[in-house]
Amino acid sequence: MQSEEELRYRLAVYAHETWSGWMKYMFSKSGNMLSGDVIVPAKLVERWTRQMNTIYDELPANENVPDLQEANKMIAIIKEVQDKYTVPDDRLYIVPCQEVEIEKTKKIKRKVLIAAIKKYFDGADTEELFSIAEDLRKEI
Repeated sequence: MQSEEELRYRLAVYAHETWSGWMKYMFSKSGNMLSGDVIVPAKLVERWTRQMNTIYDELPANENVPDLQEANKMIAIIKEVQDKYTVPDDRLYIVPCQEVEIEKTKKIKRKVLIAAIKKYFDGADTEELFSIAEDLRKEI
């Protein structure tokens, strides 16, 4: 799975779980009628209406905390996916630095070539990048 696809998927899963959790919470605070209708207490309707109509920067500090906690969860997902698709610096330059001829006129150091491979194959997993680099090392 490419990094952008995986990130989109993981964030979609997170969004669904967040929504699902909110609905469970909201229903737990509401009354259930015999007809199946759900009645949300007026006090909660008033609070939630005020919160949804208030921009984030104007919320009281204690009401920002849940949003910050949710943002931290999203950041953790993003970092996890980035780390999975990022080649560590100490393994990026896995071949000796020596000049090689490219297209008979351009000379480029191998470490630059490996960096170019990494950029070109953005989203490739780490082992795939190492395999490409090793194939190039054999050819050069």
